Amino acid sequence: MTHSFATGITARARWARDRNDGHPEPAWSTGERLIVALVLGGQATLDSEGYSRQQALQRLSGDLAFHGYPADAETWITGIRAALCPGTAMTADPYTRCPDCGFTAPPESMDYAPAPGSGIDWDRPVRVTCPCCHASYPISAADVLTPDAGMTCHRCGTSAPHPGGAARVRCPGCGLFLLGPALTPAQRNELRITEGTTGLAARAAVQAAKDRRAARRGGTGTGR
Repeated sequence: MTHSFATGITARARWARDRNDGHPEPAWSTGERLIVALVLGGQATLDSEGYSRQQALQRLSGDLAFHGYPADAETWITGIRAALCPGTAMTADPYTRCPDCGFTAPPESMDYAPAPGSGIDWDRPVRVTCPCCHASYPISAADVLTPDAGMTCHRCGTSAPHPGGAARVRCPGCGLFLLGPALTPAQRNELRITEGTTGLAARAAVQAAKDRRAARRGGTGTGR
């Protein structure tokens, strides 16, 4: 197993965070830009590269397998974030209620400017993506819900504070999205349908993009 891959990504993420307003260097490879965006929560970078967060995670999983890392992509990203801020716990994600699906959850991804020292600079635009329906929407500090309940992560045993009634809970230890413990059977079913429908739509959009690229390649250089 080699650790040079993680060391290189950590160095790039630190440089982007500290010296380039959280943005990857354009001269880096596509893979490096995507991974740094995943580590720093740069949804704008993923969008500009034409990747969803899930697509970028799938690409990262392939890179991790190639470099001999046994951890899944989310756990590996959590480790890189910890290396960026040694001795501190994972920064708490702001829980909000999605205006599209109505579920309360932490962001699947977030585009924001870091505040001096740590945390979120709420004087600048903050945009999040819902992990349930993948809708993207702006939030302010007033939209953030108080974590007044808690649960234990079944994977790593870390206590995960969250607002009561949250549909998805993000473990601050390993980063896993957990099912909210207070959901009723009807709410769980609605969440399953929402996430399933969104997944089908995302796959259809990806396939449509692939079809368009294939059509463009097929029409290149024909002279007709």
